[in-house]
This record gives sequence, structure tokens and C-alpha cells, in this order.
Amino acid sequence: MTDCATKRLRLAEAENALHELLTGTKAVKVGFGPGKVSEYTEANIGQLRTYIEDLRRQVAECDGQVLQGRGPIRLVF
Repeated sequence: MTDCATKRLRLAEAENALHELLTGTKAVKVGFGPGKVSEYTEANIGQLRTYIEDLRRQVAECDGQVLQGRGPIRLVF
């Protein structure tokens, strides 16, 4: 299991990668473990955003918080 400090570092790297991608870098590489690297381009920016949201949830759990998603949809007739 990954410790909280590593999760925070990965989140910072991923957010920086997204910033670089949005400001003109053609492709960025993000490490997510020993010897594991993913390359993101404009074509798969959605995957990078999903990865960032997952890391944000993990970091929030480390801090004892739970990030709330949308609640259930209730239909009333």
C-alpha cells in the first residue's frame, strides 16, 4: 500500500503535468510507481483528469476526509 506522502507527491506531479499539457507542452510523463510511467497527450487528457480525481480522493482519505460525489437521484411523483 502506498503511503500518504507518496500519494500527495503523485497528486502534485499529476496536477503539474495537467498544467503543462494545458499550457502548451505536447506530451507529459507521470510516474505512478517504481518503473511505471504513463505518457499523456492532448488526446488522452480525460484519463489524466480521472487519475487526478482518484489521487485527490486517496489524499482526502489520508486526511480523514471523504470527498462526496453526487448523491442518488430521487424521483418524486
